[in-house]
Amino acid sequence: MDLAPLCNVVRFFTVRQEQERANLDRLAGWVEALDPDCILIWGMWNLHRSLPALAERLRPNRVAYYFGDYWPTLPSHAQSLS
Repeated sequence: MDLAPLCNVVRFFTVRQEQERANLDRLAGWVEALDPDCILIWGMWNLHRSLPALAERLRPNRVAYYFGDYWPTLPSHAQSLS
């Protein structure tokens, strides 16, 4: 019996928000430390959509997206479980 789906559900409800907050803090820290002219987002597989939203707040009008996949059309991970 494959327990991976059950483990993923348990992990989603126990650590997903904590990981999202840590990722947001990490992104803010890197942007502050590196002070980039722009940010390129090229893939979002299994990342929360709050990350590009934060990037756009930190670098208004200086975030570029490369669409080599169809991730923008997919429901967010949180929506797919509800």
